[in-house]
Amino acid sequence: MICDGELLVSKSADAACDAARALKAKGITGSLVMCDGKTGKPRYAVNIEKAAGMTVEEGPIAPRFRRYRARGGSEARSAEMASDGLADQEAGEAA
Repeated sequence: MICDGELLVSKSADAACDAARALKAKGITGSLVMCDGKTGKPRYAVNIEKAAGMTVEEGPIAPRFRRYRARGGSEARSAEMASDGLADQEAGEAA
């Protein structure tokens, strides 16, 4: 996910919540509007503080929101973590 030309999150199955956590870590709050990558049209908006504490997982019938729990090395790689080498370090620790 790119915000103001800066890569926040890559390779995410839960882009809105992962991006919200990245923005909250930078001290940014308010609303995050997710736009279609091809058309640029807004698709949905989330409250950054609320979405940062949530994650989406498959339910028995449809996807559902759950409280976020950090899992070593299995989260999406944020650009900040990748540039610091932290994601690779965490992935190695989890293995």
